[in-house]
Amino acid sequence: MIKIAICDLEKKDRELTCGLVQTYMDRVGEAYTLQLFSSGQQFLDSGFVPDIIFLDSVLPDKSGMEVGIELRRLSRNVMIIYTTHAAGETRLVLNRIHVFGVLVKPIMDEKLFLMMKDALFHMGKEQYRDLGENIEVFFSEDGTILRLDAMDIIYFEYRNRRVRIVTQDQSFICKEKIGDIAERMKKYGFAMSHQSFVVNLYHVAKMERTVLTMKNGDQVDLAQKRASTVRKQLMIKLGKQTTQEIRNERL
Repeated sequence: MIKIAICDLEKKDRELTCGLVQTYMDRVGEAYTLQLFSSGQQFLDSGFVPDIIFLDSVLPDKSGMEVGIELRRLSRNVMIIYTTHAAGETRLVLNRIHVFGVLVKPIMDEKLFLMMKDALFHMGKEQYRDLGENIEVFFSEDGTILRLDAMDIIYFEYRNRRVRIVTQDQSFICKEKIGDIAERMKKYGFAMSHQSFVVNLYHVAKMERTVLTMKNGDQVDLAQKRASTVRKQLMIKLGKQTTQEIRNERL
């Protein structure tokens, strides 16, 4: 049984964090107990020693730093995750307490879920270990956690306010923004060929004036204003391929 505490001054922040934690734990199927507190003293007086605590940096009686110091005396293994409206507020805390992580408010679901995944792994639960440096986590339309190897992803397509992820053997629908995905996937060799498409340059078979043909046979749109940039990126990523193998255009 994993023991989790949320100590936050603001009721709306407590409830938001609580809802996200419950959502994540229910999805992964881990048994847990969860307790909420509105002040540091209330938490300390409870005698509850959690495995994981989401601790507000600003509390009415004792500061988040003071609570963290006292909690660390009770348990060296508790994972303290500070929640704050400004990351700078925790600098002094980080210098005095071994902190597992910091989440800036308003807390985003993906950031909390990733923090929980890392916390569970550090508790010895091997199924939450990253499978490799190219693994990326996405959240499907129905809330399922998708752990995908970036190199298996062929392209992303934005359509009808949803993003379709096309991999080498299947496709998924996720609820992330296409612009955010483009920025996030740059490091793996992805490029935005069109406002509706982010493509894996390693999976491009042919480039035409307004179309990219992927190695699986799918065709994706290529915006004219992006063509020159995409062509240069292709030449860099696929430098050993001949021009004829990746393009058939006049730009």
